[in-house]
Amino acid sequence: MFLTDIVLDGFQDSDPITVSCNSWIHSKFDNPQKRVFFTHKSYLPSQTPSGLKRLRNEELEVLRGNGVGERKSFERIYDYDVYNDLGNPDSDPNKKRPVLGGNKELPYPRRCRTGRPRCKTDPNSETKTNIFYVPRDESFSEVKQNDVLGKDVVLGVSCGGPIAADGDCRQGSWIPILHGHRSVVQ
Repeated sequence: MFLTDIVLDGFQDSDPITVSCNSWIHSKFDNPQKRVFFTHKSYLPSQTPSGLKRLRNEELEVLRGNGVGERKSFERIYDYDVYNDLGNPDSDPNKKRPVLGGNKELPYPRRCRTGRPRCKTDPNSETKTNIFYVPRDESFSEVKQNDVLGKDVVLGVSCGGPIAADGDCRQGSWIPILHGHRSVVQ
């Protein structure tokens, strides 16, 4: 479920307090870890209340991850790794690809770490799967994903390629349609 805001009301001599969440939350059966949401009040590190410091540090530890294990769909971890899943050496030795990133000269590019098992024939490479880990707050909802993919199909089917509102099938002429498109789910 996507949670937008929490409004705390009913305090004596106080206006309601709104906490903007804008985040996905999951069932306690999927993820038993409790979530913490913070108000938009900013503090300098030296002025942050001690109880809040502890909660913020715990939240940062959750978001950073511990660098082990395969990512689960409900996790919100921003843990990065090198591109070591470009090839498929287990299916064919000719499909082995170099690891991109991770050295002193070229530390980037990086991607979200998945924690998938290593290939049998190349321990520097991860195995391939059809499921890609994306932190939940960064991924499209299923409805929005289908909406975007549906627009691509409609655009592609109309004349064997992208088209514009006036029926123009030239390359790149479809950009005004996508720019003006507003999804049903906001």
